[in-house]
Amino acid sequence: MSQVWSGADLCTLAMRGVRARAQALDDEHAWRGIDAMEEVEWHALLFEALASDGLAARREVLYPGEQNLARLPRDRQRCDLVVAPDADRPIADLEEGVRQADRAARGGLFAQVARQDAASDAQTHAPPEDCCWIEVKSIAQTAYRDGAPAPNARYAPELKATINDLRKLATNEHILHGWLLVTLCAHDEKIARHDLHALAQHASSKGVGITDTIVETTSIADRVGNAIAAIGLFRAPVTG
Repeated sequence: MSQVWSGADLCTLAMRGVRARAQALDDEHAWRGIDAMEEVEWHALLFEALASDGLAARREVLYPGEQNLARLPRDRQRCDLVVAPDADRPIADLEEGVRQADRAARGGLFAQVARQDAASDAQTHAPPEDCCWIEVKSIAQTAYRDGAPAPNARYAPELKATINDLRKLATNEHILHGWLLVTLCAHDEKIARHDLHALAQHASSKGVGITDTIVETTSIADRVGNAIAAIGLFRAPVTG
């Protein structure tokens, strides 16, 4: 039976991590705030926020079901964050399962070993269908370029482009719980909420029917023009 994931709980945990990091930067009188973080730093922050609550969070997990036996793992797509049902079982790599089945079908010396490995994995690994797959994008109205803050001329295109990750999640038949998580640092709360809900409308207009939208905001110290940090969590439809 597939795990049931609460988007509201995930968003609350993520925002808890955002608030804690923003407060820590304030306490140390940092001259750059949370809105200066690179996207990979957001990944680490959100991972820590989920893992600190006991969730079996993992980073950079191979997408399931990419049936290209010639492709090396380093060439395959990876999901930014994945939450598994429990920490004791690794997430099943379906492509590796196909490799094992291929070796077993071809027979030979290692066929029996391949069959045993496949049977063992089915018992000890978590199916990707039971996991929560989260792609992360970070955007700011005033963004840092080459170390200096300036109005983000690509703010709207960057926001709209995030639906590509929604499509990627929605079209994978093994992902039943896919979420796009957008961190948005904006001038004020009204802008943040408007633009994140506008993103949901844009996705719908492009044929990506988001099934749930959750938005949370928090005030941050206005160092360069961003006074709000927001999280928009968008559930991808199951169309794969």
